[in-house]
Amino acid sequence: MIRHDNANLERTAVDLPAIDHRLGRIEDEMKSIAEAMRLLSRVDERLHRHREDIDDHEERLRLLEKTATNQSGALKMVERGIWLVVTVGLALVQFA
Repeated sequence: MIRHDNANLERTAVDLPAIDHRLGRIEDEMKSIAEAMRLLSRVDERLHRHREDIDDHEERLRLLEKTATNQSGALKMVERGIWLVVTVGLALVQFA
């Protein structure tokens, strides 16, 4: 036969509201943790999109650098040609 001690039953009955309160707090904490996990997921998605955008911008910048370097060489040649024409023109004006 199982014998119940009245003191243990009374203590358990008294502790039920405290246990219920603690369980309620634990549930609230679990809800807040679940919300934080959802927010972290959104932040991670945004970071991933930003990384893709940065990679795209980096690729475009590299293409612009290559284009500018190629055009720089052509512009130097044009500039030298213009200075050659100006120098020859000044020489002809001086000797004419």
